[in-house]
Amino acid sequence: MFLVLLSCIVNLSLGRLSNGTQLGGWTDINNLNDPKIQAIAKFALEEGSKQMKGLNLSFVSVAEGKQRTVSGYAYKLIIVASSGSNQSKYEAEIWVQPWKKFQKLIYFTLTNNKV
Repeated sequence: MFLVLLSCIVNLSLGRLSNGTQLGGWTDINNLNDPKIQAIAKFALEEGSKQMKGLNLSFVSVAEGKQRTVSGYAYKLIIVASSGSNQSKYEAEIWVQPWKKFQKLIYFTLTNNKV
């Protein structure tokens, strides 16, 4: 029992989870179609559209995503959105604290990659 406890303390002090992931480090999101990820992306698109006044964007998909644990969760997403017949990719970072029902868009920007 002592060895198990000691091992846990050592792992935490090194800042790593048991699966080898570094605490606070970015990891790939395995399922970009997860309804939770889709909802976060739509939130980012809605908030980002407000910041880019006059831009009417419609959600298409999440092309890429990473997440990390930081006083909640941070998500870095590449979102495909359409404006009329044109599709473009946008990068967004969103901070989420689910226990507080809190979401904040950190940044939202057009990438150089047209779809």
